[in-house]
Amino acid sequence: AGFRDLRVFVSPDDPELAALFGGIAAFKRGGPAASSLIVRTINGETAAESPYSEALESLGFEKDRGSLRLW
Repeated sequence: AGFRDLRVFVSPDDPELAALFGGIAAFKRGGPAASSLIVRTINGETAAESPYSEALESLGFEKDRGSLRLW
């Protein structure tokens, strides 16, 4: 698993945010099938409570004990 601490330098309402996070989801799809991608924090905040969590969830990330995980 990777991307434990994610730093995002655009605002949560930036129109390019979906494209940026879409690249992360595409990276996972190209990786090993058995692994998952876990984001524990986003800009120092708990990932599941971050203003960015909705954008990641729309790409298939799921809340998991405060983290966001993409299977």
